[in-house]
This record gives sequence, C-alpha cells and structure tokens, in this order.
Amino acid sequence: MFWNRVRNKAGQPAKDAQVAEAEEAAAAVASQRLGRLVSRQREEEAGAGDAPGDTATKIVAQFAACAFFQLGVPMRASADDIHRAVDDLAFAEGADPQVLSQAQAELLSPRNRLLHELAWLPGADAAFQERVCKALKAGDCEALDSLRFATSGLARINLGCALLAAQPKDQALLTKLLTDLPRWQVHESHAKIDEARLAANIRLVEAAQFNEAAAARRDVIAAQIAEAAAATREGRSALGAMISSNAETVRAAANPALEAVMAAYARIVDPRLQNMQAKLADAVAAIKAEPNQPARVTTIITTLDLWCQFRLPLQKLEQARGLDDPLSAELFLARIEETLAAALDAASGASQTARLLRRDGSLDRLAAFGAGEALAAILFDICGENGAMWTITLALPAAALAALPGLDDRADDTPVPARRKPGIAEAPFADIPLTLRAVLVDMAVPFARLAGLAPGDVIPVSVARTVPIAAGGQTIAHGTVGALDDRVAVQVTKAF
Repeated sequence: MFWNRVRNKAGQPAKDAQVAEAEEAAAAVASQRLGRLVSRQREEEAGAGDAPGDTATKIVAQFAACAFFQLGVPMRASADDIHRAVDDLAFAEGADPQVLSQAQAELLSPRNRLLHELAWLPGADAAFQERVCKALKAGDCEALDSLRFATSGLARINLGCALLAAQPKDQALLTKLLTDLPRWQVHESHAKIDEARLAANIRLVEAAQFNEAAAARRDVIAAQIAEAAAATREGRSALGAMISSNAETVRAAANPALEAVMAAYARIVDPRLQNMQAKLADAVAAIKAEPNQPARVTTIITTLDLWCQFRLPLQKLEQARGLDDPLSAELFLARIEETLAAALDAASGASQTARLLRRDGSLDRLAAFGAGEALAAILFDICGENGAMWTITLALPAAALAALPGLDDRADDTPVPARRKPGIAEAPFADIPLTLRAVLVDMAVPFARLAGLAPGDVIPVSVARTVPIAAGGQTIAHGTVGALDDRVAVQVTKAF
C-alpha cells in the first residue's frame, strides 16, 4: 500500500463567511435528504412480501403439490385407502380428475411417494393430520402454530414453512425455523416413514435413497428460509446472529442445514451485492467529476448501508470459518493509515499535515510520483493472529528524505550499536502459539475392508510404545503414551 503526504500551505486565507454558510446549508439539505431516503428504504423493505392473496391461499400453496393433502389421506394410507379417496373426491364439486389421478400415481409409487412423505407430516397420526388439513384450508395461522408447537422434527419444520409463507415478516417464526432445521434428525424421520409404510404395506425406503431425498428437501426448506431472511433487515440480523451462536459447528463443517441456508442466501443476495457495487462505483466516479453534489454522497451512504446489511450474514459466516474478512481488512488498513499519518506528523513536529489521498495495491496505478523519479521504499511485514502475513510498502521520493527529521547527516561518526537478536525463548517469539501433533495410530487397511465397514465393526489397533511429536510438519520429539488426570498424555523421552 502507498500513501501521499501533503502539507497545509502556511498562511492560507480562511474561507469566506458566505461560502462557509452556503456549505453548511448544503450539508443540512443533504442530511435531510439522507434521512428521507433511509426512511423510504425501510418503508419499502417493510412492505416487501405483501403479495396479494389471502392468508389461506398462501398457506395452502405451501402444500398444494403434496399428494397426501390433495387426497386428504394419512401417511399410513394403503393402496385401497388411496383408491377410495380418489373415487370419493371424483364426485366432489370442482374436482380435477387429472390432479387426482396424478396424486394417486405418486402415492402408489414407492419412490415418488417418498417426496410427498418428506413434504408432509412424518410421525403424525391420522387425527393430527386431519386437524392440520382443516387449519390449512381455513387459513387459521393461530391453530397451525399450536399444531406446530405440538409436534416435532420434520413435521414441525414443514408447518413452520407454511406459516412463514403466510407471514414472511414474522421474525420470531424465522428464528424458530433457523433453530429447528439444524436439529432435524434425519434418521428419526426415516424411522417414522418406514413405520407408516409398514402399516400401509408399502415397500420400505433404502438408506441411500432416503438420505438423498432428505438432502433435497432440506435444500428446499433452506431456500425458503433464506428468502425470508434476505427480505428484511431484521431477518438478515437474525440469520447473522444464528451463525454467530453456531460458530463452532460451522467452523467444523458439522452444520449442513445452516450451510444450506447460507448457500441459498448467497445465491439470492449475490446479484444485489454486485448491483450495489456497480452503483457505488458509478456514484464515486460521478462525485469525482462533480465534487459539489451532496446527492451523490447521499447515494453512496445509503448504498453502503444496504450493502453492509446484506453482507452481514456472509461476514459472520466468514468469521465463523476463520477466513479473512474484507470488511475487517478495510478497518485494519484504515487504522494503519491513521497510525502512519500520526507518525509522520509527530516526526515533522506539525499538526495534522499528513492525510490519505489515494490507496491502491499497485504503485503504477496509484501514480503517486513522476515517471523516472527516484524512490525510497520501506517494507513492513505484519503478522495477524491467524498467522496471515501482510506486507505494506511506504514509498517516499529520495529527494524528500533529507527533509525528514532524524535523517540528516550525523554530527559525528559515532557508530550505531548493533541490536542483539532476541532468543527463541524471548519476545516476540516466546508467546507465539504452536500446534503439537502426536500420532498414536498409523496403520494400513485394505480398501475392501474400508468399503465394507459398518456401524458396530471393531478395528483392532496397536499403539506404538514411542510416538513422534510434530510441530509444523517437523518431528521435534518422541514420547511414550500414558495417562494424566484421567486424560491421555504423552511423556517426552527424546527431544531434538
């Protein structure tokens, strides 16, 4: 990074009082305009999702493609039950024979039936399903919420999605779904569906097929949650808070449900973020061309505010994964710039004479100096807490070095005393954290044996008497395995 250093000219006349008043008036107008734009943005955001149609239509649409809801049959319905339901509904007013026939075919196919089972109410009895159908058709959100509270697992999540379709701005409901989805135990849903299939005399579902269908259903739910979260400021904040509270599982890649929500959220907001970045670039270019345009500043501020809102959940995800965050990097660079400016001011004995003009990663693009001008460069290597290295270059014209205090010729030839290099047990090395790794078991297993592993299998292993202890991929010691305070421990026997 490179900085330019400028000084205020001595004796610069003060601005004319009328000009100052005009600038204050323009700033006040810009502030009022900014307030109106922010208020309008929030009003538009609050009105998002208010699509036409009553509550019942929105809720029913959530299950409109579910064959169990279309035929009004429980999940334990056998082939005979399905045929009778189709025959009864065929004479109902407004019945669509094609829809009934398609629903019948879906439930009679063991493979296709699984998709409808996952989209309905696994584990619920016939009476509960009947109450749900009644509440759905009536658009009774209060009754549905009570039924949702009374059940668990995937049935609870599916009912929550139906309520969210009718109440997309209900942040409490969104938070409940964000909490329930990671808690979904897929194997429990598999057991409940198999139980219903046994009662209906329908072929059971193989584990691989079920896991694939369950993952697809999870992605559908995640997409609906992500869309609701992206629609409002509160939703985005709730999603960010959920990621922060589950940072450990996210970092360990042990929360596939939340990962699916974030993947869907990224797909939704990415076009918006790109549009905002383009808008910001246009506004910055316009304000460079015409500096006295307060409206441009207002556009930049409001766009940045929106960009930060949409970026917040993604930023929290990057933090949870331990990745470098662009926003944090910007703040870090700003602090470095302030520190360097203060250091230059202190060195020159002046007050606030150094300020940032431009920033760029390339000296050529920055064009801070004339072509062929001799430069002196000072490199700074900065190590972050996560071990990432930053390199900063401070470039100064060689002719300007003599003007800096402390760089003039010495009055005598007194040699500069050599600095002693710190030892490995001294600062700054002493406090550097290192990860030690001891491999207790390292064995070869045939691929055929690995392919046939199943829960409950026992693999005999033998722990070596002496195990290597490594740091940074290099063996630094050997030790023997033992126990200390009911924990596995390694006693060092040889150090290199």
